[in-house]
Amino acid sequence: MAKAWRMRSPKTATRHSHPPRRGFAIAVIALLMLFAAGTAQDASADVDTFTVNVYYFWGDGCPVCVQQAAFLDALVERYPEVQVHAFEVWRATENRALLEAMSAAFGRPVTAVPVTFIGEDSWVGFNQVAGRQMTASVEMYRTYDAPDPADRLPAELRDALLPEPPTEE
Repeated sequence: MAKAWRMRSPKTATRHSHPPRRGFAIAVIALLMLFAAGTAQDASADVDTFTVNVYYFWGDGCPVCVQQAAFLDALVERYPEVQVHAFEVWRATENRALLEAMSAAFGRPVTAVPVTFIGEDSWVGFNQVAGRQMTASVEMYRTYDAPDPADRLPAELRDALLPEPPTEE
C-alpha cells in the first residue's frame, strides 16, 4: 500500500523543505489572527464614533500631495466618520490665507505643502511615518469628541475663510 505523500529522505531533502506539521501550525496561526481581527472589528462596531475633521492643504502639481491625497481617500474609505476639508493653496490666495491662519493657531510656520491638521495634531509633508501617525490620530479622535482644528481660529476669521461649518450638527 503506497502512502499518499512521501517524506523526502535526508539525501533528497532541500534546505528549504518544511515538515508537514509546520504548514499546519502556520495555517492555525493565520486562522487565529483572522479571528482576532474579526473580533476587534466587531468590538469597534459597538463603540460610538465621532466625526473627525481633517484639514488638508495642498499644492497643484505637488507629487507628495498626490500621494497624501490617495492616502486620505483610503482613510475616508476605512473610517467613514472622517471628513476631509481640502484646500489648494498655490493658486487660491484665500486658501493660502486660511493655511497661514491655521498654521499660526498651531504655532507652526508655513514652510511647505502638504500641511495637515487633525484634532490637536499637525504635520508638514507626508511619508509613511506621517501616514501611520495620522491614522493613529484618527483612530484616537474618532472614539471621543475631538477638538476641531478650525476652532482655534477666531470666529470671524473662521466664518470668513470657511465656506461652510466644518462639523455636522
